[in-house]
Amino acid sequence: MSKKGTIIGLILILLLLSIVIAQNNTVSVYLFYGRGCPHCSRTIAFFDQLKENYPNLNLIKKEVYFNDENRHLFEKFSSLYNAEIEGVPTIFIDKKRFVGFNTEISKTIEYEIQRCSAEICEDLSKIECSVQSNSSLTGIDAQSHVHMNQNTYDFIGWAFLVVIFLLIMVLIAKKLRGGKK
Repeated sequence: MSKKGTIIGLILILLLLSIVIAQNNTVSVYLFYGRGCPHCSRTIAFFDQLKENYPNLNLIKKEVYFNDENRHLFEKFSSLYNAEIEGVPTIFIDKKRFVGFNTEISKTIEYEIQRCSAEICEDLSKIECSVQSNSSLTGIDAQSHVHMNQNTYDFIGWAFLVVIFLLIMVLIAKKLRGGKK
């Protein structure tokens, strides 16, 4: 293989690796629902179908009619999103909230899952952990916590890509030096 071919091959491997990493993001979705709610049942069935096409979907279902802890978590999520509780089903994805369920909402939810599969979105499970560990968490504190987590993920992702790039450059330099001897 020529030097040009080696360089191009390594660059293509780097690009493919970064695409694979970007497309395998776990997408956190919180679904607050009520047992016996017909719209909630349709929403759960919709998500069950979506899981077949999006194995990276992490659906966290929280029943709120009969579970006080889940209802408290629902209240916290709503306050973090600066929103009133309007009913169930309520779905949280990244920085978006959806109330109810219909064809338009289902299309928007799937779009958000596709978007969060390709780019890093908020890991909502971190909010739940924060709420559980600190019941006095305010909206501003929690939003700062979420943004700090997002920045951490961004940094780790970029650091990983820089390290891979540097390793490839070292391999290329070694290959070029080896050819001149």
